[in-house]
Amino acid sequence: MGEKIPFEGAGQEEENLHRSVQVPSKKIFDPKEELKKVLKFPKEERRQVLSKWKEEYVGQRIELASLQADLIKLARENPHATREQLIAILNQRSREHHFTEEQMELAKSAIELYAEKHGIIQAIRAEYPDDRELFNAVFGIYPGGKVKIDVGPVTLNFICSNSVDFARLYHFDENTLAVFFALVRRLFGNKTLGVSINSTPFLPELKGSIIAEDASMRTEKNGGDRTTHEEQHAFRRLLEEAARRIEIAKDINNAANDPVGREAEATEQEILLHCKENIEAQIEDELLAFLKGRASDREVLSRMEGYYIDKYLRIEKKILERDLSDAETRRASEPNAKEKSERVRQLISRVIETLNSPKFYTEIGEEVFSAAHAYGILNYRLGIPHEEIAALLAFEPLPKWIKLANRIVAQKEKG
Repeated sequence: MGEKIPFEGAGQEEENLHRSVQVPSKKIFDPKEELKKVLKFPKEERRQVLSKWKEEYVGQRIELASLQADLIKLARENPHATREQLIAILNQRSREHHFTEEQMELAKSAIELYAEKHGIIQAIRAEYPDDRELFNAVFGIYPGGKVKIDVGPVTLNFICSNSVDFARLYHFDENTLAVFFALVRRLFGNKTLGVSINSTPFLPELKGSIIAEDASMRTEKNGGDRTTHEEQHAFRRLLEEAARRIEIAKDINNAANDPVGREAEATEQEILLHCKENIEAQIEDELLAFLKGRASDREVLSRMEGYYIDKYLRIEKKILERDLSDAETRRASEPNAKEKSERVRQLISRVIETLNSPKFYTEIGEEVFSAAHAYGILNYRLGIPHEEIAALLAFEPLPKWIKLANRIVAQKEKG
């Protein structure tokens, strides 16, 4: 599928790309609105105007990525940085690079959410300074062996000294049999080193902030920096939650303006696209976390193709199968809905059939390879630090990573 580019090693440039590719602008640059203007130009003029738009677009993307990386770096180096300090940095960068209102809204929402989560973590840690007591407060059980808890900007990292405590922690809300089988799986090949734990019923305010590591499985070659890997997931969840808050506010506003509401049946293509985007988003998250944790390229690709693609395909199919079962139930119990339920049943069945096809699996696999190749270009060829690449690609759809990477290469070579 093409030449493989390593993610690490030689060719690190001393100067970050965001310093070498800067496009000065005297006004706010809104990519969507500016592209609409470009498309109105006569065909013979459009190429030149589009080239200028690409320069502005790439320059702004790089500056936004640089801003995100700098804010995260500040949060790591100075855990007590205040909301006001972070907002001040954002405002200064916006004055220099003219971010849009939408971009500023998302950044401010993320900073507000960061301040909330960081405050909660600090308060809970202060309440439970002893590691064993905090372990019990979060999971409702005491560890059998030694446990160390590291406090990050938006995470509490539970580092277990043995696989038993790690399995008990990971499956704390399940029965004893589930823990037993998890231990058996670890004995026979499941070498998971770290996890993010979303369910925290004893302290629900910590939802999305708990990560854990099995220190007994750690080696120099088995996955890079696990804390960095899992922390990448946490920062990404924070950004996604910030974006959701904005969308929810918009939905509420739209509902107020359109109280009647409108319901429409989704098409087969829409459902398939939704499933595909869900799979891509999850794989994208894992890919960024592995690469940010500095795992090797061989390990990344083998884990993606050998585990994560299968995992997220299985999740989407399970959701669809549940919907299929619901449609079957409605068809049998609601005579008036029989025709619609049958349509839904057939539609979901066709989507599941597509997800099961070798063609679909191959397509996802090729996207993963292309995305990894794009990361390699940015890191190995251009020498961009991991943190900035992760920020640059965080909200870019997986299939478009290579296009963005090529645009940045062209911009750098042109400059």
